[in-house]
Amino acid sequence: MDINYQKFTPEQAIGKHLFVLHGTEIQLRNEIKDLLKQEINELADFKINVVQNEEFDRLEEFISSSSGGSLFGDKILLIIQHLEGRFPETLNSFLDSLTEASFNNARIILETAASLPKNKSWLKQPYLLKINCGKLNTYEEKIRLKKKLSFLEKELLATHGKEIFMNHEGNLQSEDNAVQILKLLKLNSSNQEIETNFSSNIDIFAIEDLILAQDFKKLFLHLSKLKNLHPEEIIPITWIANRVFIVGSIIKGNPKNLNKEIAKLKIWSNKLPLYRALFANISQEKINSFLDRTHIVDKANKGASQKNNWIAIEDIFLELESCL
Repeated sequence: MDINYQKFTPEQAIGKHLFVLHGTEIQLRNEIKDLLKQEINELADFKINVVQNEEFDRLEEFISSSSGGSLFGDKILLIIQHLEGRFPETLNSFLDSLTEASFNNARIILETAASLPKNKSWLKQPYLLKINCGKLNTYEEKIRLKKKLSFLEKELLATHGKEIFMNHEGNLQSEDNAVQILKLLKLNSSNQEIETNFSSNIDIFAIEDLILAQDFKKLFLHLSKLKNLHPEEIIPITWIANRVFIVGSIIKGNPKNLNKEIAKLKIWSNKLPLYRALFANISQEKINSFLDRTHIVDKANKGASQKNNWIAIEDIFLELESCL
């Protein structure tokens, strides 16, 4: 079964065991993934295991250990992330090997930005639900935004919906940030009008703390405020992003003098466990990719459009969130 993002409802997940979220819109994939995780865990307490490229050769091991059952009835939700490059043959072989029995104690969510293969047997299985999370056209994007703003009265919906779309067309993350800010403002407003001219008072190391706490909802809210009111803050934001990934790279390298290396960056020792937790399931290769991208933004900050640089940094944090 194959459906588009716009037509998905959690009820369609009932009776399905393998979910493939394909398409280039990270925001849509994350949204559907969160809905599926909630729906699956309402049925039973599934232990989540995130697997990325370097562990694809162990996929059968993960599934076989769950399909055979366990003494304590452990159930696994396997989230397979293929975020770059062509769809690999290792994934095709694994998916072709699955049977109904494979899902006795397991569910699988596969997310990929690559085009799906054709004429593979796993694509025809009744337990499969494919959800297309590709780029939305203008009309679809407006419909999505209207649904997100359903908490507003009709008059406010027309005003703020038009404003958000004009300022952020094509950037779903920024649109969702604006929606979240409006929700917060409405909760704290006794008037029919919503005052949207507010200031940000968050310091740069508070951004680091939000990343380490993996509180990306609040992180994106603050980034949205800074982008609109203090666009020049892209420079320290880029610096803190680069610092976070440098620490992750050091931890993955696991040098003998780890504490000494961390101390050079003036990282408090009590933050080290948080850094370890953040990067526990992220490969060195992926961290290097994040570092390369932050370096590019850093260079661009010296002359390129700040608007484009903000989008690049938001995309990096969005992809970091999708890896967790």
